[in-house]
Amino acid sequence: MSNIIELLKNNKRFQYITILSVIALFCIVLNITFSAFTRTTNKNAANIKVGNLSYTINGTEAFTIKANKNDITKNTITLLNLTDLDTKYEMTYDVYSDENLNSKIDKPAGLAVEYSSLTPSAVKGTINKAGTRIIRLVITNDTENDYYVQLGVNSGFAYNALEYKDDITKEYIEDDLYIAAIIDGEISNSFPTTNNYTPKVVCNNGASGHVTWDGEKWNFNLSSPVTKSETRCNAYFTNGTQYLKDAIMTNNASIVVNDASTLTNQPGKAINTESEKFLVKTLDDYGDSYIFRGNIDNNYVIFANKCWKIVRITGNNAIKLVLQNSNGTDCSVYKPLGNIPFNTAPAIFNTPKGVGFMYGEPDEGTFEEVQANTYDSTILASLKSWYFSAFTENEKNMLADVIWCNDKSLATGNGVSATAGTTYASYVRIYANNDISNAAPSLVCPSAGDDGKLSKFTASDTTNGNGKLKGVTGLGNMEYKVGLLTVDEAAFAGGAFNVINNSYYLFENNMAWYYLLSPSRFTTSKKANI
Repeated sequence: MSNIIELLKNNKRFQYITILSVIALFCIVLNITFSAFTRTTNKNAANIKVGNLSYTINGTEAFTIKANKNDITKNTITLLNLTDLDTKYEMTYDVYSDENLNSKIDKPAGLAVEYSSLTPSAVKGTINKAGTRIIRLVITNDTENDYYVQLGVNSGFAYNALEYKDDITKEYIEDDLYIAAIIDGEISNSFPTTNNYTPKVVCNNGASGHVTWDGEKWNFNLSSPVTKSETRCNAYFTNGTQYLKDAIMTNNASIVVNDASTLTNQPGKAINTESEKFLVKTLDDYGDSYIFRGNIDNNYVIFANKCWKIVRITGNNAIKLVLQNSNGTDCSVYKPLGNIPFNTAPAIFNTPKGVGFMYGEPDEGTFEEVQANTYDSTILASLKSWYFSAFTENEKNMLADVIWCNDKSLATGNGVSATAGTTYASYVRIYANNDISNAAPSLVCPSAGDDGKLSKFTASDTTNGNGKLKGVTGLGNMEYKVGLLTVDEAAFAGGAFNVINNSYYLFENNMAWYYLLSPSRFTTSKKANI
């Protein structure tokens, strides 16, 4: 036997034949291997067959996702390798226009199939024998038709090159944040397309955000990071200026929009006449504001099962309301909350502190000490108590956080001494030199103390206001978006200092006197009708 082996070793012709045979055999094997993963997909009732390789998607041979029109569909799928070999894989898909998958079509332009930023596994890679890959896909259908997306697999042996189809290449940034748009109380699939809305964002899990208009569209931005999974932010949009102006003009053609400077009876200098019905344009802290003036009788609105009168539309498209009654849809009766003292504590009555919606510590001291926003006034505490039960959580979320102006700025040359007396700027604006003919009301809240925000009461907005309208002992850090009208708003509405006007919409049932948020002198801490 050993002689035969030695003979074969020395026989070069035999060696050549052997080498050629091995090469030929290798080519045959290579051809079989190549055809094994390029062969057309064959499916059976149990799994997906790709040549000699088998898989399931979510336990089925053909997993189909319905992509609803104008909707986003998110699915987490499990790819299982049934083959006893490591393989390469790639998720693919086909689009059908019918539920029975009879009409295969090219992907419509408005349909996108993307992998989620939260996907545990990639849409392509290597999968071990009997292994799994968990893949999260997001399908966005911006068309007016439903489509059906059938998932498939492109695969081959792990030690061979795989020609990818790259059906799914784009990432959908999902993270753990879900944003919902709620327009006028209705859930929407998109943000509004105009800026005639007042936005507010409410998030759970300690997150916060805000929505801003860039001149063309609304943009959502996080103000604090998302630290927990399943964080949800609701973006509330409440319709504002254009909607109300259109509705009012439709209901009463006699109401016209006028710039304040063009009025014959200038606000504060004279009361309105019985025939005057204006929507007056003037500036406030946010921009162009529109305030009702005169004998208006169709500015009622029902909100939170209460009847309100619309006073004005702020420059950021919020709507400022004054309560008519709590009788549901019946607006015929004027029934305010009642006579509520502004401040009752003996230590602050008839002192400069007493004029504050909130007030400070010392009886006498510096302006900053006396007027500091430390303690709630009697009327603010009462409003907070009422607010807590007057609105549902959803209704509270629909309320805009705008400035309530308790103008604490001083008239020139006056201090804050209880003995010397204190006169405030709002008094001078309305009754300069003891004459209403010099009145010059303004809806822009003057800056004073606290980085200019001392008088500008807001709930959480610390950009435009002081963020002080929150928190009551035992009720947590709730926001209270509530306040009183200012003397400037009353003047624009048709009132004038010390003049009875029964021809404007704030005059109800012979109730000509309102307690306003604007201080005149420190002795004005009396009762209020609101």
